[in-house]
Amino acid sequence: MTTQVLEIPAHEKQRLFAADPASVVALVGGKGSGKTRAGALKALAYCGVHPGAAGIVTAPTYDMLSLPQATIDTYRGVFAPIEAAWHKVDKVLTTTHGHSIFFRSTDDPEHLRGPSLAFFHMDEGARSPYEAFQELVSRLRGSPGPQGWITTTPVGLNWVY
Repeated sequence: MTTQVLEIPAHEKQRLFAADPASVVALVGGKGSGKTRAGALKALAYCGVHPGAAGIVTAPTYDMLSLPQATIDTYRGVFAPIEAAWHKVDKVLTTTHGHSIFFRSTDDPEHLRGPSLAFFHMDEGARSPYEAFQELVSRLRGSPGPQGWITTTPVGLNWVY
């Protein structure tokens, strides 16, 4: 098996976040600071060392996931160098290395039940209910070193704080 080295541009804070080995970590920053991209880079780095890993990426609403240049577009751009296919109807990004990344809304945390996950990324997590975070943490299993991460703009002293 050959190792593929990707050189993807990233800011120093994005690189540090992507490399953080903590089981749960958050990146909180202002609008336009590259938080979603940092989360996508972390997912790419995670997939690079965990073949076949399945993950989920969430946002408070499907609209927030799907807006142009938002979560889904950012992931598709970051994963493009490893030949990822986008399945629009199912909202799943699959790679030729066997990874599946599901995109879901947190508007009803009950809909997050079911999958066994190696990782999750809550984009704009501070705007999602704490119950969604709890459900996602309970889904982490089956992979060495499962991780969860949150990227968000601050929203007062809520559960992320």
